[in-house]
Amino acid sequence: MKNILFYLILLLSFNCFAQKIRVQNFRLISYGITSSRNIEIDSYSTIDPDGRLNIYVNGNSGAAYYTAQLSDDEINVVNKLAEKDLRSFIRTKKLSTGMYYAGGRDYISFNQGKTQSSMCFIAPFMTEEFNEVIGLLTDKIYKQDDSTKMKQFKIDFIKIKAEIYRQGKIDNFLPKKELPPSL
Repeated sequence: MKNILFYLILLLSFNCFAQKIRVQNFRLISYGITSSRNIEIDSYSTIDPDGRLNIYVNGNSGAAYYTAQLSDDEINVVNKLAEKDLRSFIRTKKLSTGMYYAGGRDYISFNQGKTQSSMCFIAPFMTEEFNEVIGLLTDKIYKQDDSTKMKQFKIDFIKIKAEIYRQGKIDNFLPKKELPPSL
């Protein structure tokens, strides 16, 4: 009986001292815009209250679903997003002269209390601190370990594309995807 009580107290203490995610309804979405101006979702990820990352990736092999548990240290890194206004992570809103951007775009959205924050962005425009968080999550998202595959979860792509489209109108400083001129 003493052993059971000891293990119960031990389990509760780990649970009480575990790092808690400070953002709710977290979503990170990588997307592209086609030549016909359609939004194509490349990846969609959420973080649940327990720090579990649920992942959808539309890769070369088709759609796949994964899960990954964030460690306390990783949750601590993600919590940096809750420390200040999301827009304060924007370093610049235009490319340097002669620079071109041919990469994808990202959309981030989360709640902190009753406040919702969302933004469309590209990594070159963001601060190093912000890119550290996104880089950590991106590494987990694209790891695609077969042992972490999960069942398909519901994603309302029509609603998400509408949100991205609306936010893209607000964040209208993102450059068009283009290759540098040929030499």
